[in-house]
Amino acid sequence: MRVCDVCGGPLPLQTGRGGRRKRHPECSKRRTRARLSPVSLERRPEHAASVYETTRRAIDEVGVSADPLASLALALASRIDGDQEPGAALASLSKQLRETLAVILNRAATDGRPDPIEEIRERLRRRGS
Repeated sequence: MRVCDVCGGPLPLQTGRGGRRKRHPECSKRRTRARLSPVSLERRPEHAASVYETTRRAIDEVGVSADPLASLALALASRIDGDQEPGAALASLSKQLRETLAVILNRAATDGRPDPIEEIRERLRRRGS
């Protein structure tokens, strides 16, 4: 009888096609990697703030918490902190959060003033008329 390479337990008789089984499905590299890959919150240093808390603080500082983009940024931050996303999705989420925060902070910096480029275009239109 064959035994598992990882745990040493007996392997059941193989049925079906494919190569010889060397380990239990629970002991496979794929499952082990999936179990170990996400960074858990328990391993995060105590002094590090979560992405959600930091995003919430940044939004509160500029006072745009009623903005729909602020809600989107907080949703993205909570997904990043959730430890459920694989690496590629985490990279995509963090990139989107960075872009969303840039738009929010840019809007807050202009304080409702019109876009300077649009102002110049409007002046040029008036001159041409």
